[in-house]
Amino acid sequence: MCIRNYVNLKKWHLLLVIQILIVSIVKGQSQPAISGSVVSEGKPVELATIKYRKIGVDSLSTAFTTQRGLFSLPCEINQKYKIEILYIGLQKYTSDTILVRDGAGVNLGVINLIGGATSLKQVSIVSKKPLVVKKIDRLVIDVENNPFSPGTNFIDLLSMSPGVRVDAKENIRVQGKKGVVIYINNRPSNLSGDQLTQFLSTLPSDNIKNFEIITTPPSSYNAAGTSAILNINLRRPLSDGIAHRFSGSMTKGDNFENNLGYNIDVKKNKLSFYLNTNFSNPKRSDVGTAYRRFITQDGTTYFDENSNSFSRKKNYSFLGGAEYLIDKKNIIQLTVNGYLGRNKSLFSSETVVSDEQYKRDSLFKTFNTTSVNTQRLGGNVNYISKKLLMNGDVVFNYDYLRFSSKRELTNISQFYTNDLINTRNEQNLTINPLDIDINILSLDYTKEIDSTQSVEAGFRSSFVENKNRSEFNDFLNGGYVFNQTKSDHFIYNENINSVYGSWSKKWNTWSIKAGLRFENTHVKGNSLASNLVNNRTLSQFFPSFFAQKKVGENEYYFSYGKRIQRPNYQSLNPFRFYYGPYNYTVGNPYLNPEITNQFEIGAVLPRIISLSAGFSRTRDVIQSEYTTQDDITKITTSSTINLSRYDRYFLSANAEQSVNSWYKVSESLDSYIDIYHPDIENIKITRSQPAFDFNLTNAFTFDKYLVQLQGSFSSVFIDAQTTYKPSGYVNLAIKRSLFGKKAFLFLRMTDLFKTQYSRGAVDFQNQFFNTTSRQDSRRIALSFQYNISNGKVKSRKTLELNEDVKKRTN
Repeated sequence: MCIRNYVNLKKWHLLLVIQILIVSIVKGQSQPAISGSVVSEGKPVELATIKYRKIGVDSLSTAFTTQRGLFSLPCEINQKYKIEILYIGLQKYTSDTILVRDGAGVNLGVINLIGGATSLKQVSIVSKKPLVVKKIDRLVIDVENNPFSPGTNFIDLLSMSPGVRVDAKENIRVQGKKGVVIYINNRPSNLSGDQLTQFLSTLPSDNIKNFEIITTPPSSYNAAGTSAILNINLRRPLSDGIAHRFSGSMTKGDNFENNLGYNIDVKKNKLSFYLNTNFSNPKRSDVGTAYRRFITQDGTTYFDENSNSFSRKKNYSFLGGAEYLIDKKNIIQLTVNGYLGRNKSLFSSETVVSDEQYKRDSLFKTFNTTSVNTQRLGGNVNYISKKLLMNGDVVFNYDYLRFSSKRELTNISQFYTNDLINTRNEQNLTINPLDIDINILSLDYTKEIDSTQSVEAGFRSSFVENKNRSEFNDFLNGGYVFNQTKSDHFIYNENINSVYGSWSKKWNTWSIKAGLRFENTHVKGNSLASNLVNNRTLSQFFPSFFAQKKVGENEYYFSYGKRIQRPNYQSLNPFRFYYGPYNYTVGNPYLNPEITNQFEIGAVLPRIISLSAGFSRTRDVIQSEYTTQDDITKITTSSTINLSRYDRYFLSANAEQSVNSWYKVSESLDSYIDIYHPDIENIKITRSQPAFDFNLTNAFTFDKYLVQLQGSFSSVFIDAQTTYKPSGYVNLAIKRSLFGKKAFLFLRMTDLFKTQYSRGAVDFQNQFFNTTSRQDSRRIALSFQYNISNGKVKSRKTLELNEDVKKRTN
């Protein structure tokens, strides 16, 4: 094992050395630049537009001056250039031919722009926003001006975004934390699990204006969720017309799968409409091991398990919306989304039972078949009225979601002696139908007091009804017999009412935003079989505060927020699901919500790096898959419980550098220290572990080709009981534009060296076991996208609305 870890470490050291050599060589060959400064009447001119091109080449490049009026334009040795400098109200500057003779480049010195002779009608100025903008409460990532965007999907963009990590399974983490909530146009996406993964991996970047990373959501967002919010702002037609987009992909790993998508965007007079539909049939295989130890007065027993699993899914989804402009001040919007999923998975394992001398005593085999059928239909109605109340904007919103699923789990166990003689068999079937209805009403008000300050206020009320049954059947005398004692019917009702208000102010180089949200929650859980009723009411305040200071070209910020994470509905059901003769999962109807307070400070340095550091403390931590072990019966129980406390100290750094005109490097480092205080059964326990995630992306642009090489590495980290060992991966993507950029061909290879797998170890109280899981992560995918459009595009209107409770359905 030590030799294997040493070899793996050497692999990552070698990759790091290769990366340093690439950057050094390319950068060493790309030092020349055309530089200078722009002034007018002795003062620096900030954000002056600089257009430059190489003589003999038709394409133009654009840059902007810094706050001090400086500029630096990458160029090539022995090439000639011309530049133009434009600024509103000042005369245009046009240079003579500039010859770059050597690696020192050319310094043009101070360029003085003379005022008064240039008007907007005389000069067409192309504005260009920076790709990353730090606002007071969020980070905005520009998509429509990103040269990598055309032909890619949202998951591709996330993998290059600061502070965001997407692993080979397309799980998303922000600042090392999972549980990210997805919004679309400031509305909750109503998607989670496989539905969310499918949507994000098939959402074309061409449909997106920008997206926002909100690590500390303001009070206008629902207080639920202790991780970040990713808000995707879509685009829509500007003029009357219609746009189609067809996409498809084929993926080959251990299995073959495909994906088909179609998008349409239409505008006619005051009415606009969009629809996104997708089909996918993902297949996944997994090879795992589990080694477990039991100690009793009679000696030590070992379970050594080897397992294989395979899942096959069929996912159909759609997301559509319409907007009607009643007049200049009134708009009505409608959004509908649906999902239909069919999932079947097979699991088989063989477990060898050994004594303390590691001599085989017996063995047992387990075969599980799980089928899940899921239906989901949701809708949203928005009515926006501008300048309605005291010259402020009012938004009325109604959300509805209907979620239904039916899971059937067949479990077969076969027991053998040391001589492989079959002694007995056990078989059972669990049927689990689930129905959830969610209704949400909200009203939001926004008013600009003057050009420097504004206020927001609103209320929200949500109603949830969750009906879930567990029907357990034993296989007896050739057929299934209903087992009343192991079955249950659970009904859960939840009502959350909230009000909020916030105030923001800007002056000179300072900006602040303060808000307060109050939420009252009433829940009632009723287990009909055991006659257990849990009736609780919780009222809490959730403050938030943001401050931002601009010093020169640098920005510094501070944020504080209090958040709540409620348990998902499935974990509240007090049912048992048996996956083998010695292990089962059980729900917990007495779970408390977890409360998190987070503080963060940071700095954004232009074009180079952003830094952030902070601390969060979570109480009543909702910990899923928490295991307990009975050494006598050898039964392991997995459940969701509340841990006493969880602290995290974190430091994040993100850097981006254009080495030259065709090579860009992006790096991100998220380091943190996790400290768990389980305090189980009044026993004070502390588990802590420093950890980090490092992500490195190289982007190369060659004419019609764009090549992206990405590497990611995660160190040792802990999750309550379990310690996970290091892992990493390297991905390669190649994109080519076709037919005048109307079509794109995309080749993507994930986990080239097959190093993305999970290795966990538990040494906690009386439990000692090791697990490994190696999924189908090394895959190659070929995607194609074709666009047909006769309309222009601009961003959809976005409104800060409610956060949902719908993510908790999975």
